[in-house]
Amino acid sequence: MTTPLGEIEIGPRDGRRVTVARTTAETEITITLGIDGAGHTGIDTGIGFYDHLLGSLAHHGLFDLAIHADGDLQIDEHHTVEDVALVLGAAFAEALGDRAGIARFGQSSVPMDEADATPVRRERRRQQPHQRKRAHGERAGGIPQPDIDKATG
Repeated sequence: MTTPLGEIEIGPRDGRRVTVARTTAETEITITLGIDGAGHTGIDTGIGFYDHLLGSLAHHGLFDLAIHADGDLQIDEHHTVEDVALVLGAAFAEALGDRAGIARFGQSSVPMDEADATPVRRERRRQQPHQRKRAHGERAGGIPQPDIDKATG
């Protein structure tokens, strides 16, 4: 399928479980997402802190998530972080289908050791996640703050 994000390949779908892939000159991303899961993960982006964040999201969101990403990490993390977020958004859009039974918005506060996360999620028919966030510092877990901002909308 061709989208404003480029070519995205939609693989096998089983209910609200789907595999989505995207290949560019800089990255090759494959994500399998199961909305009605139990929080099981298998994540390898090559960026340890990003793997941790994505794993925590799936664990606490109770969805199953498998991500394999090959990116140009010898240059920097930018393309990998950005493209994983784009493909993850596409996977959610595809897995949710007609969005039957889904509330339009949600909010939660999560106090953590070194951060105060207050995600605000508004469900829309677009592939990029839309969240408001408050972050401090130039880097988080080795990832430049601008890349985190791009990956989270």
